[in-house]
Amino acid sequence: MADEHVKFLGLGTVVEVDDMDALKDTKYVVMARAIGQDSNGETILRYMLAPHPHGDVPDQKDNILRITASQIKQVIYEGYTDELDEKLLDDLENTMRGALAQVKSKAKAETNGQNNSDEPVKQTVPLVQQETKNVVENQEFKEKELLKKDPFYKFRKMKEENANGRSD
Repeated sequence: MADEHVKFLGLGTVVEVDDMDALKDTKYVVMARAIGQDSNGETILRYMLAPHPHGDVPDQKDNILRITASQIKQVIYEGYTDELDEKLLDDLENTMRGALAQVKSKAKAETNGQNNSDEPVKQTVPLVQQETKNVVENQEFKEKELLKKDPFYKFRKMKEENANGRSD
């Protein structure tokens, strides 16, 4: 694990967020958790949030947020956690570090035996970040499919966002 002890918020935690895509005056519920790594090698906690009181329902799919822990302004209610949460975080970190070690080994092998072990790998994409990218691409695909079936979909969506106080 990282030098600094990190701890997930429990599933069901209610938070206020600082995110431009957040609905105005809306609290969000933690629905899923993941980790990533910043350019300094520090672990970043990531969360998928659903708006309260709606949750993750079909008509709120566009309001689901994916944020980092630094975007949480306030924890309103702490969700349930136990030793399994700590084990999950440890497992995710070990998986991420293993993937990073493989990337570094591959980069080192590509230098044809030159000793560049002190040179950091400039671009690594942890598995959890790739999964987030896949989710976003899937949402974009679904939106394109909706547009094929209903050319006025975007107009209705904009109208709903304006009614909810959301301005993009």
